[in-house]
Amino acid sequence: MNTRHRFRSCLLAALALAVMSPARAAESTAALKDLFKDHFLIGTAVNRSMVTGSAGFRRSADQNAQDVALLKKHFKKITAENDMKWPLNHPRDARCVRRELGFSFSR
Repeated sequence: MNTRHRFRSCLLAALALAVMSPARAAESTAALKDLFKDHFLIGTAVNRSMVTGSAGFRRSADQNAQDVALLKKHFKKITAENDMKWPLNHPRDARCVRRELGFSFSR
């Protein structure tokens, strides 16, 4: 009988915590950029679909809108994720440039 009482008590306590936790967390969520504004800037890397607002890789337009809202709330600075890589920014093939500059990467 004592074991059943302990089990019920633990179950009720866990249920109460599970029900109360999301509401409390939603009320007290502060933006990261505001919490650390006196110390440093908070930034993140974003992909092309977040910047353009279109559906991207495995993300619907609604999910992307939620991502953008999260970005605006928490971050002050953003950086392009993969769009700053050499092949996307340079008009020519990287092999031609290496040949012209006279260097190659060791393997």
